[in-house]
Amino acid sequence: MLAERDSEESTEDFMQVSLSAQGEKRWARLEIAFQPLHPNGTLGRYQTSKLKLLLFCAPIAFFTFRWFLTMVLKNLDPSHAVPRRVREALDILSE
Repeated sequence: MLAERDSEESTEDFMQVSLSAQGEKRWARLEIAFQPLHPNGTLGRYQTSKLKLLLFCAPIAFFTFRWFLTMVLKNLDPSHAVPRRVREALDILSE
């Protein structure tokens, strides 16, 4: 909760709006406090939730892809890469 302010002036961080019907005295006051979207400083604009999510997911995705590629290359059978007829023809030519 924000503490009620006594001054009627609005600033860049705080705004007050008086609520009343036409011609009647003020019956309420709306107080709005503003907070910056990003922290101050040079790195403030880079401290967003999207960037934090990217920095969290990127290493996981990298190592997962590396593991997947390692498993595929380990299980790759080079004997099926060249058709049987071509291998037989190359064997005959080499003899």
